[in-house]
Amino acid sequence: MSRPLSRTAVASLATAALATTLLAGALPAEATPTWVKNSSISKAGALPTDATVAVADDGTAVAAWVREVGSDLRVQVASAYSGVWGKVSTVSDAGKDAAAPSVAINDDGDAVVTWLQPDLNDDLRLAASRRLTSSTWDGRALISPLGATVDGAADLALSGDGRLHAAYVAVGGADLRMVEVTTWDDDGSEAESKLLSGSDDGFGPAIDVNESGAGLVSFQDDEGPDADNVIRVSRLAAGATSWQDAVEVSEGVHGLETDVAVSDSGFGQVAFTRSWEGDHRLEAVKVQPNGNTGNPSFVSPANTDAGDPSIDMNADGDALVAWRSTIDGTNGIGYASSKPVGDWVPGALKVGVFSPTSPTAMTSDTGVTMIAYGGSGRLLASYRTRSIVPFTPFDSGDQNFVSGSAVAGMDDQGNALLAGVLPDELVGAFLDIAGPTIETKAPATALGKSYELTWSGLDRFSAVVDSDVVVRQAAWNGTFGDPKQLASDTDEHTLGLGIAPGRTSCASVQMRDTVGNLSMWSQRCTTAPVDDRTLKATTGFVKAKGKGHYRGTVVTTVDKNARLTLTGAKAKRIALVVAKSPNAGSVRVSFAGQDLGVFSLKGTGKKKVVPVKTFGAVKSGKLVITVVSPDGRPVVIDGVVIAK
Repeated sequence: MSRPLSRTAVASLATAALATTLLAGALPAEATPTWVKNSSISKAGALPTDATVAVADDGTAVAAWVREVGSDLRVQVASAYSGVWGKVSTVSDAGKDAAAPSVAINDDGDAVVTWLQPDLNDDLRLAASRRLTSSTWDGRALISPLGATVDGAADLALSGDGRLHAAYVAVGGADLRMVEVTTWDDDGSEAESKLLSGSDDGFGPAIDVNESGAGLVSFQDDEGPDADNVIRVSRLAAGATSWQDAVEVSEGVHGLETDVAVSDSGFGQVAFTRSWEGDHRLEAVKVQPNGNTGNPSFVSPANTDAGDPSIDMNADGDALVAWRSTIDGTNGIGYASSKPVGDWVPGALKVGVFSPTSPTAMTSDTGVTMIAYGGSGRLLASYRTRSIVPFTPFDSGDQNFVSGSAVAGMDDQGNALLAGVLPDELVGAFLDIAGPTIETKAPATALGKSYELTWSGLDRFSAVVDSDVVVRQAAWNGTFGDPKQLASDTDEHTLGLGIAPGRTSCASVQMRDTVGNLSMWSQRCTTAPVDDRTLKATTGFVKAKGKGHYRGTVVTTVDKNARLTLTGAKAKRIALVVAKSPNAGSVRVSFAGQDLGVFSLKGTGKKKVVPVKTFGAVKSGKLVITVVSPDGRPVVIDGVVIAK
């Protein structure tokens, strides 16, 4: 029995592709994308069909497919956490053939699967089941209206509150094809449906909803044999409970398929094809968060036939669209990218199959983009870690994948899942692009001769193996010097650092996972106070020594208007280090000619840090500390924090 996407096969193919790219200098040094966690999703058995997957921002994945169980076609599902797939669950009813599953997942890990199943009147209805735990699903509910047969898989979106939105085509009286959207809350209430298309046939519905509940549905509305068709869009405002009436965004002769994407702000784009001067051109329309729509703009180049569009958008509204293209009889994959403001920038991928399947476009918040497709028994993908580098290809080779079975999803870091159907199982692998997520801790102020830096890291798909640590330091009246390497490839997670009075030490840590991906640098800055002996004192202040004070010294006074100054300080954060007492006085602090306020020293304890001011950027100037309390009230200054 064949096992494509085995660890050896995937690793060798990915390594070859990466080696070529790295030698060309295309990928940045911080990225080592590697295919990992490849495994059987469905487990071996009868031929799985109609496979689909969804990936949440946190990397959690859900897959659904149809398989013959006994004498019935049943919908089965499985979930993956950190790239490890759990047990297979069968969610559709026994005794009824099921078809056309779809899955959706939100950032909170809520997941829903839908499929088509005949009701008591033998109408195909949209059935749905919610995930209760990592491996259990609730009983199914029929959520599409009575009296109509759903034609084809629904397109799904799941908002942050767990509300499911499903767009689909239902065939009603006189065989009219109606585009509907059904909303199903997670509280067990009955689903609500709205008809979006008019008295004419509707085709190709697509839906997207962001976490806050703002969404768009697009579809083609066929106005009859003697008229052009139109592309319509229905909008759901964030917080609203019902979809608005659909509005026309383009008129002409359009293809049946549309696709739509929505950013975190509610900005959206709709993609579709249109016949224009002998070509089938891809067009896109921008939809603003307030619902205003722009004019259609061409995305694909002239003299190229485009079809089967797929569009995705990250949180900021950066969009990626891909389509099947034909240029002078040669099949390929076209793509284009755009910002919320600006034109589309097109490109084309080299495709190593005769007739590629419909592509899936994916883009992440980190700038990683990927286009997945298939054909000729292969799974194919092209990905890049930044918009300025070329795409890196992946080709599984001809391993007998079922035609049209390539499915994919991406998390917010840019890690991707690519899956495909074999004659006896659904298999998949994760592309580990992102490095570890790192957390670094260090005190903001060090009141001793040293301090402790600690750090930890987690990676979604690979173990974290080692770290590099560098440090930069600056004196209270100076700027940062060059970084100094403190540790390289260390497996430690704690480091003691010495620090001199009046210096700011900024330590940065970068971690590496087992496949070579690097984390972003995580920096923590610690400042040791300028000792009181460095401050210039007027008459009234007396130098003293004592156990428990910073560096064992203080300056003290009981005189109003006594003053301490520090000239030439460069500070982003200023604080006082004092000894507090119940009857202590107060001081006024100014810096670079700016009055920063009056600060009381009442309380108890030595080496107490009194925050004064944090600026937006480093400022230079003279620091002045003036006693403003009446004569006789003690003021004890131990040092001053001048932090960068």
